Amino acid sequence: MSKLKLIKPFFSVLLIFLISSCSSSDDGSGSKSSISPPNWILGTWLSDSTGFRFEADDVITIINGVSAVSYKDQLKFYSDAGEEASTEETKTDGSYRLTMNFPAGQSVIYEFSRKSDSVIVWENQASKPEFIKQ
Repeated sequence: MSKLKLIKPFFSVLLIFLISSCSSSDDGSGSKSSISPPNWILGTWLSDSTGFRFEADDVITIINGVSAVSYKDQLKFYSDAGEEASTEETKTDGSYRLTMNFPAGQSVIYEFSRKSDSVIVWENQASKPEFIKQ
């Protein structure tokens, strides 16, 4: 799979954050939210040098071998700014779905399935890229 096909979705997610970070929220509720991936997905998963790092309380995108976006930090940023951001998670022994709702109606959804102990599939991408545990 070409690097361009994998990198394009990551840049789309980054663009969403750039757009939504410029908006303001009228309610200022600043709700707390957290991320808690299941144990089976914890660790670093790559396809070439692009992928994800799942920590006990964070999901971090990796682009060209460099950590790009910490969603824990994104959620904290909005909370500290008095804006509402929330998460919804669905976890099973073979799948993980994370929905993050940001100000101005922006949402980021990641959905993964476990193909094996060493391979996960990014299910909500058309090409369904696979990532190998490092």
